[in-house]
Amino acid sequence: MPSRGTLRDAIKTLARTGVFEVRRGDCTYVRATSEISGTAQRVYREHADQDVMQVRFAMDTQSARLAAKAADVQVVQRLRTLLGQRAEAWKAQDFQAWSRAYWQFHLEVARASGVPLMHEIYESFGDVFHGTKMLQRLPTDSTAAYTRAMKH
Repeated sequence: MPSRGTLRDAIKTLARTGVFEVRRGDCTYVRATSEISGTAQRVYREHADQDVMQVRFAMDTQSARLAAKAADVQVVQRLRTLLGQRAEAWKAQDFQAWSRAYWQFHLEVARASGVPLMHEIYESFGDVFHGTKMLQRLPTDSTAAYTRAMKH
Protein backbone atom coordinates (compact mmCIF):
# COMPACT_ATOMS: atom_id res chain seq x y z
CA MET A 1 0.00 0.00 0.00
CA PRO A 2 1.41 3.43 -0.94
CA SER A 3 2.24 5.92 1.76
CA ARG A 4 0.22 9.08 2.42
CA GLY A 5 3.02 11.17 0.98
CA THR A 6 3.00 9.21 -2.26
CA LEU A 7 -0.79 9.55 -2.56
CA ARG A 8 -0.62 13.26 -1.75
CA ASP A 9 2.01 13.79 -4.48
CA ALA A 10 -0.04 11.81 -6.98
CA ILE A 11 -3.17 13.82 -6.22
CA LYS A 12 -1.25 17.11 -6.53
CA THR A 13 0.15 16.01 -9.88
CA LEU A 14 -3.27 15.00 -11.19
CA ALA A 15 -4.72 18.29 -9.93
CA ARG A 16 -2.03 20.25 -11.82
CA THR A 17 -2.92 18.43 -15.04
CA GLY A 18 -6.60 19.24 -14.52
CA VAL A 19 -7.71 15.64 -14.03
CA PHE A 20 -8.56 16.23 -10.34
CA GLU A 21 -9.96 19.26 -8.58
CA VAL A 22 -9.03 19.45 -4.91
CA ARG A 23 -11.36 21.43 -2.67
CA ARG A 24 -9.85 21.83 0.75
CA GLY A 25 -12.30 20.94 3.48
CA ASP A 26 -14.53 19.20 0.95
CA CYS A 27 -13.43 16.47 -1.43
CA THR A 28 -11.27 15.71 -4.40
CA TYR A 29 -13.26 15.54 -7.62
CA VAL A 30 -12.43 13.84 -10.91
CA ARG A 31 -12.81 16.54 -13.58
CA ALA A 32 -11.40 14.79 -16.64
CA THR A 33 -10.90 11.30 -17.99
CA SER A 34 -7.62 11.96 -19.79
CA GLU A 35 -4.67 14.31 -19.58
CA ILE A 36 -5.78 16.08 -22.76
CA SER A 37 -9.25 16.58 -21.33
CA GLY A 38 -7.71 17.74 -18.06
CA THR A 39 -5.59 20.23 -19.94
CA ALA A 40 -8.72 21.47 -21.68
CA GLN A 41 -10.36 22.10 -18.32
CA ARG A 42 -7.29 24.00 -17.14
CA VAL A 43 -7.16 26.00 -20.39
CA TYR A 44 -10.75 27.03 -19.90
CA ARG A 45 -10.03 28.31 -16.39
CA GLU A 46 -6.70 30.01 -17.09
CA HIS A 47 -7.18 31.69 -20.47
CA ALA A 48 -9.47 34.39 -21.79
CA ASP A 49 -12.40 33.43 -24.00
CA GLN A 50 -10.84 35.34 -26.89
CA ASP A 51 -7.64 33.28 -26.64
CA VAL A 52 -9.52 29.99 -26.51
CA MET A 53 -11.58 30.96 -29.55
CA GLN A 54 -8.50 32.07 -31.51
CA VAL A 55 -6.94 28.64 -30.95
CA ARG A 56 -10.21 27.01 -31.97
CA PHE A 57 -10.38 29.04 -35.19
CA ALA A 58 -6.77 28.17 -36.03
CA MET A 59 -7.50 24.48 -35.53
CA ASP A 60 -10.72 24.75 -37.56
CA THR A 61 -8.80 26.32 -40.43
CA GLN A 62 -6.06 23.70 -40.48
CA SER A 63 -8.54 20.84 -40.10
CA ALA A 64 -10.57 22.15 -43.04
CA ARG A 65 -7.45 22.60 -45.17
CA LEU A 66 -6.32 19.03 -44.53
CA ALA A 67 -9.83 17.57 -44.88
CA ALA A 68 -10.28 19.29 -48.24
CA LYS A 69 -7.27 17.34 -49.52
CA ALA A 70 -8.09 14.01 -47.86
CA ALA A 71 -11.89 13.68 -47.79
CA ASP A 72 -13.62 11.13 -49.99
CA VAL A 73 -17.17 11.25 -51.39
CA GLN A 74 -18.71 9.62 -48.30
CA VAL A 75 -17.09 12.16 -45.97
CA VAL A 76 -18.27 15.06 -48.11
CA GLN A 77 -21.81 13.64 -48.08
CA ARG A 78 -21.70 13.25 -44.29
CA LEU A 79 -20.55 16.86 -43.92
CA ARG A 80 -23.36 18.06 -46.22
CA THR A 81 -25.87 16.07 -44.17
CA LEU A 82 -24.65 17.69 -40.96
CA LEU A 83 -24.87 21.15 -42.52
CA GLY A 84 -28.43 20.33 -43.58
CA GLN A 85 -29.29 19.20 -40.05
CA ARG A 86 -27.83 22.40 -38.70
CA ALA A 87 -29.93 24.51 -41.09
CA GLU A 88 -33.11 22.57 -40.28
CA ALA A 89 -32.50 22.93 -36.55
CA TRP A 90 -32.07 26.66 -36.98
CA LYS A 91 -35.30 26.94 -38.98
CA ALA A 92 -37.06 25.03 -36.19
CA GLN A 93 -35.47 27.41 -33.65
CA ASP A 94 -33.94 24.41 -31.87
CA PHE A 95 -30.66 25.95 -30.76
CA GLN A 96 -29.54 22.83 -28.89
CA ALA A 97 -29.96 20.65 -32.01
CA TRP A 98 -28.26 23.34 -34.10
CA SER A 99 -25.36 23.42 -31.65
CA ARG A 100 -25.00 19.61 -31.69
CA ALA A 101 -25.01 19.49 -35.51
CA TYR A 102 -22.55 22.39 -35.65
CA TRP A 103 -20.11 20.63 -33.31
CA GLN A 104 -20.56 17.25 -34.97
CA PHE A 105 -19.67 18.92 -38.28
CA HIS A 106 -16.41 20.21 -36.80
CA LEU A 107 -15.60 16.80 -35.30
CA GLU A 108 -16.15 15.20 -38.71
CA VAL A 109 -13.90 17.77 -40.40
CA ALA A 110 -11.20 17.04 -37.82
CA ARG A 111 -11.61 13.30 -38.42
CA ALA A 112 -11.48 13.87 -42.19
CA SER A 113 -8.20 15.79 -41.82
CA GLY A 114 -6.43 12.45 -41.70
CA VAL A 115 -4.59 13.48 -38.53
CA PRO A 116 -5.86 11.29 -35.66
CA LEU A 117 -4.41 13.66 -33.06
CA MET A 118 -6.47 16.54 -34.47
CA HIS A 119 -9.67 14.57 -33.94
CA GLU A 120 -8.55 13.46 -30.46
CA ILE A 121 -7.86 17.06 -29.47
CA TYR A 122 -11.25 18.16 -30.75
CA GLU A 123 -12.98 15.40 -28.79
CA SER A 124 -10.99 16.14 -25.63
CA PHE A 125 -11.53 19.90 -25.88
CA GLY A 126 -15.17 19.50 -26.87
CA ASP A 127 -16.55 20.93 -23.65
CA VAL A 128 -14.23 23.93 -23.92
CA PHE A 129 -14.64 24.52 -27.67
CA HIS A 130 -18.31 23.72 -27.89
CA GLY A 131 -20.03 22.14 -24.92
CA THR A 132 -21.59 23.51 -21.81
CA LYS A 133 -18.68 25.80 -21.07
CA MET A 134 -18.97 27.67 -24.37
CA LEU A 135 -22.78 27.66 -24.27
CA GLN A 136 -22.54 29.38 -20.87
CA ARG A 137 -20.48 32.10 -22.51
CA LEU A 138 -23.00 32.77 -25.28
CA PRO A 139 -25.51 35.59 -24.87
CA THR A 140 -29.07 34.59 -24.13
CA ASP A 141 -30.13 35.90 -27.54
CA SER A 142 -29.49 32.84 -29.71
CA THR A 143 -30.01 34.84 -32.91
CA ALA A 144 -27.00 36.99 -32.08
CA ALA A 145 -25.02 33.88 -31.15
CA TYR A 146 -25.93 32.19 -34.43
CA THR A 147 -25.04 35.26 -36.48
CA ARG A 148 -21.66 35.52 -34.77
CA ALA A 149 -21.00 31.80 -35.15
CA MET A 150 -21.86 31.88 -38.85
CA LYS A 151 -19.28 34.62 -39.45
CA HIS A 152 -16.53 32.22 -38.34
